[in-house]
Amino acid sequence: MNVADVAEYIIALVNEFAKRFDLTDPQAFRYLKRYGAIKVFIEHYNVVHTQSFEDMVEAAAEYCRSNGGKLG
Repeated sequence: MNVADVAEYIIALVNEFAKRFDLTDPQAFRYLKRYGAIKVFIEHYNVVHTQSFEDMVEAAAEYCRSNGGKLG
């Protein structure tokens, strides 16, 4: 796993999440980090990066909701 590839993926995912929920990129990053989604996507990068951003944004929202998040 290349750290630069993971970082690039996380940046793109945060950007797509921000667009979907009408947030700024920093707001989206803080939300995803607070509810654990960033950690999960880093740990499972080898699988998640093969999925569509649309699916992963929805998965992130669902994961965050299951950990107390209120978006979506």
